[in-house]
Amino acid sequence: MTLPIPAHAQTILRILTAAANAGDQCPTNGVLAEAIGALSISAPANAISLLEAIGLITVERGSCRRMVTIVATGKSTAPVVSKIRAYGTSASPKPHNRKRRPLEYAEPVRVDPSRIVDRDPCTYCGTRSDHGCIHNRRAA
Repeated sequence: MTLPIPAHAQTILRILTAAANAGDQCPTNGVLAEAIGALSISAPANAISLLEAIGLITVERGSCRRMVTIVATGKSTAPVVSKIRAYGTSASPKPHNRKRRPLEYAEPVRVDPSRIVDRDPCTYCGTRSDHGCIHNRRAA
């Protein structure tokens, strides 16, 4: 016994089939959510997972993109295009050849002891001594 496919999943299957026939990239979840009238962008992702579990489509997931193959026709959406380029291309970052400098240690900062303020709250009243606690006043 096969369960009926929900209407929104059938709509997504039609959209994916049209994209595969045209050779376009797989539509994003936002585009699919708008097409089925869903308020959440997770609804198309769940429908695609359902279609994949049923066996109507296969999905190859990449970095923020997916390639869907319609099992009935064997056609696929456009392959996932990576935006990462290898070294040696014009848009790739060049490795630097700078020499590392030795770490330079700065002298420790000298703090005037009269400027040290106790910021811990008083155990009796909960007020800091620099805000007016009468229990833990520092000697002036």
